[in-house]
Amino acid sequence: MRSSHYLYVILAVAAAVWWLAGLGSDDEAAILSELDRMAELIKKEPGEKALEAADRARRLADHFTSDFEVELRPVGARVTNTAELARPFVGLRRQAQELSVSFEVEELEISEDFPTATMSAAASLTGTVNGPRESATYRVLFAWKRQGGDWKIESLQVTERIEGDLF
Repeated sequence: MRSSHYLYVILAVAAAVWWLAGLGSDDEAAILSELDRMAELIKKEPGEKALEAADRARRLADHFTSDFEVELRPVGARVTNTAELARPFVGLRRQAQELSVSFEVEELEISEDFPTATMSAAASLTGTVNGPRESATYRVLFAWKRQGGDWKIESLQVTERIEGDLF
């Protein structure tokens, strides 16, 4: 093989690595963006109407695959359909005068073989429920799946309460 061929091979490999690295970062950015949109939907400000809470529940369900599973280990609950997801979401919003959540991603792995990803995060909830403002932090595990170009949650597990006592 002539030296010019080696140069072409090296350039092709470098281009492939650069292209694949770009794909991963785009997927990571898309997943983190989904997480930000979910946090915005979970957020509740004083004076929210029941109709708005129901609309937010419907929009939150759009972030999940059709065959999703949510497991809330600290309270022993499991949810597998949008009606079951909406009920506690709207109920939580009735209890809280205000509510916010932020996610601190600890690890995010995107599969190269199939459009799936796993993520662990700490979810910090802050809210007011019949008294002073309180907060709690929970460990959350996500399984993501890309469907039609969008990243959706296939599985969400709240595994433990790390600190605090909210709800």
